[in-house]
Amino acid sequence: EELKRYLEENLRRGYICLLILLVGYLILFIPKKDRKLRLYVNYWQLNEQTIKNRYLLPLISRL
Repeated sequence: EELKRYLEENLRRGYICLLILLVGYLILFIPKKDRKLRLYVNYWQLNEQTIKNRYLLPLISRL
């Protein structure tokens, strides 16, 4: 119920947009100290599929 309310409010404000993806992510609400809820998205699966860049970046002093 809280997730539905969060999504509807942020869609209405234009902060987020609706996309249909073939991948899903774990979404949790974690309580903060002030009792408000913080949205937490676990991107572990996405990070596992990401191709790592194995090239070193040049130093600015050498450019």
